[in-house]
Order: sequence, then C-alpha cells, then structure tokens
Amino acid sequence: MVECIVKTLIEKNRKACEVGRLKSENAIDALMSISEYSTRLFTEIHTSVFYDLQKYYPETWIIIRQHRFDFISNQITENIIRGQKEGLYISNLDPKTMSGIYLSMVSMMTDSDIFDVENNQYGELLEQIVLFQLRGIVNDKGRELMNKNMKNKEK
Repeated sequence: MVECIVKTLIEKNRKACEVGRLKSENAIDALMSISEYSTRLFTEIHTSVFYDLQKYYPETWIIIRQHRFDFISNQITENIIRGQKEGLYISNLDPKTMSGIYLSMVSMMTDSDIFDVENNQYGELLEQIVLFQLRGIVNDKGRELMNKNMKNKEK
C-alpha cells in the first residue's frame, strides 16, 4: 500500500512537471511553476515520513531515490539547457553538474540531519533551495526576469 501511494505521488509529480514545462513562457517560469507544486506537496509531508520510509520501507525509498536521479535530474538538466538557449542562464555552466548539485541539496533535505526541519516545513526549505539554485544559474537578463516573477508572485 505504501509503495502504491508513493508511485501515485510520483506520477502526479511527473504530470505537474510536464504541465508546468509546457505552459511556461521560459525556463525561469517553468522552474518556478514546478517549484510551487513541489513546495505545496512537501508542505503536506510530516518530517517523520522520510525517516520512516528509509527505515521501514527501503524498497519504496529506492523508488523515490530512483525518481530523483532519473526524472528530476533530467528535468533540471533540460531546464538549464532551455534557460541557456533562451539567454537567461549563465552559458558556461554544465547542466548535468548543476542538476547534481540541486539533487544533492534535496537529498540532504530528506536523507540527513543537516537541515533542522520542523513538522511540515519541508515545503519552505525546498522553496529556499530552488531560489538558491536559481540565483546561482541566472545571468543578468535572467535575474531581471526572476525578480519580476517573484514580485508578481507576491501580489
């Protein structure tokens, strides 16, 4: 049953990413849209869920990790390539390396004690990780667009 729930959530995540990517005007918009969905999802997850999955359902945890390393890594890589083509991201960054750095931060969020996360605060932490990543990959043109998007989001 646990595995079925996780697989259902993974499929919802895949669909939300696809919709966010297809409806977005640019790479920054896509990343922020996907981030909003993931933030809402992570806000609903109690901090003990990740620990329990790792300890009591290791096969299911492997499915989650595989989703990260396959699907999420690919989505981030493609987003960086798109942003570079659109002239919004720093052109000489290696998309695979940047994707790996992002996945490392997300893994630290759920797989370790590095972040002291209170109940239902994973969403806020994920939002900070995405903003940290985005600020590190945008160029001047992308920074202007990012700031504009963030101001529109606040309204």
